[in-house]
Amino acid sequence: MTNWDARDLDVPLSFLGAGEYEAQIFADGADADKVATSLTISRRKVKAREKLTLHLAPGGGAAVIFSPAR
Repeated sequence: MTNWDARDLDVPLSFLGAGEYEAQIFADGADADKVATSLTISRRKVKAREKLTLHLAPGGGAAVIFSPAR
């Protein structure tokens, strides 16, 4: 979650174990600064050596679920 300033947040994924993971990302939608319920849900493969960049809208936030990739 963030305050009333929009920001881009780089999250290092070094806490993940070895191998590949699927990140299910629940993030602010494109118009979340105007419509509080605006949401995007996406998935991508990630590894511990990468970082995940999240855009947080004013008053917004994000949640990510990590699962071992199949």
